[in-house]
Parts: sequence; structure tokens; C-alpha cells
Amino acid sequence: MQTLAHRLAHAQARVGRSLPSAPAFDMPTQIAILNLSDIAVATQLAKQHDDARFIVFDPSLVDRVVVAGLTPYELITWDGAPDYPHFADAALHEARQLGAAIDAVVEPELPGLRLGTWQQLSLYYQHLTLGWYDALFEAQAHRLQGHKLVVPVADSAQRYYFHGFPPGLLLLKHAQALGIELQGFTYGTQPPAPQPVPDLRGVCEQRDDFLLTHLPTCLYDGAHFNDEMVAAGKSVINLRAQLERGPGLRHGR
Repeated sequence: MQTLAHRLAHAQARVGRSLPSAPAFDMPTQIAILNLSDIAVATQLAKQHDDARFIVFDPSLVDRVVVAGLTPYELITWDGAPDYPHFADAALHEARQLGAAIDAVVEPELPGLRLGTWQQLSLYYQHLTLGWYDALFEAQAHRLQGHKLVVPVADSAQRYYFHGFPPGLLLLKHAQALGIELQGFTYGTQPPAPQPVPDLRGVCEQRDDFLLTHLPTCLYDGAHFNDEMVAAGKSVINLRAQLERGPGLRHGR
């Protein structure tokens, strides 16, 4: 839990709804675009700056930025960055540690409920996002020096791989450390739907071994899963995915 909080603490302390507007500059104003959802916000922010130029860190966003008329733009890439397994392995390790810490806190109150374990995938994506953007901005934020920087910040927490506030806060943190003049602008995103954790204690009174399954939302290989469960020869309790978009399972309940 300290790892997750430490990377955001300083930046989060500086951002409320928005940072104070900086005085007018004669030099171009940079508007960061970190995610697809930032494009609409950047379009509105550009109306406040006649000299705006746009900063993109994700090559997949370039075409969309151009189509939106957000030019001139600069694509900042990180040559020599560590490969994906470097960040993925670290994120998995940190997610497991945090999940175990959460389980230890929950266990005295709700014995047998594995809250941290259930959130493992979400914790993994959070640490993957934090690891990549923290390292990216540490290596490349110096290229933004000399110009005012406007950073759109989504006001929702990250859930799985969907966009949230961590990338924007991390960019603000590193830019501030370099003395870059900043303005943070928060904007609303789709609020996350409630995700209750299933409490199976006492619900199932199976005397024999059984399979507990929770399968992906897109069952393109549903037939394979069904065949494997049938071959196991055991009772199956399947927790349907909240956003399941498939034919469902024939075997299980």
C-alpha cells in the first residue's frame, strides 16, 4: 500500500479541482494528451490559448489528434525504454504484495474473504500504469522545460486498464520537480459501476471438491472452457462476469 500511495502523494497534494492559472506567457503553451479521453478536453482548452501546441506520449493517439485538428503536436517517445516484461513483472510482484496486505487486514473481520486476491487483476493494472508512466515522465519530462504545461487530469480512480487520474498526477509531479510552470485541469469521466466482492462463506455446502470459475467477459473460447470443466468431472460454480458478452456456459450454475 505504501508503494501505491508514495508515487502519487506529492502530486495529489497539489491538485484539487484544478491548479491555479499561471500568468500569461509569450512562449507557446503545451497541452498534454495522455489518453483518448483527453482529446475532447484538449480541444476546449486550446480555445483559451492562441499559441497552443500539443504533447503526445502515445503513438497510437497521433492520428486521432490530427483528425481532431490539434496541431502542431509533438510526439515524445522514450528510446531505450525497458521492455514490457520489466514493468509487467514488477507490477505483478507489487500487486501480489498489496493483495496479501489487504487480505491480512480483512481476515480478522471477515475470515475467509479474500478481498485482495479478488482485486488482483485491478491491482496489477494499477501498478503497471504507475510503473510505466512514472518511469516515462522521469526520463522524458525534461523535454517540456521552457514552456507552460497544461495537464488534463481525469477525476476517476483507475479501474483495470481504463483511464484514471494516475498518469496526469504523475506528469504534474515530475514537471513540478523540474520547475515547469503548470496548470492542472480536472474533468469528469464515466463513474465506475459498483463491483461487490462475492461472499461465498456458507453459501456452498459441497462435501466433495468443486470448481469455482469466473471467466472472461468475451467467451470466444467458451466451448473450450466447457469441455475442460466437463472433463474435470466435478461440480462447478460459475460466477458470471458483470459485463459478459457471450453465449454463457452450459456447464455450471
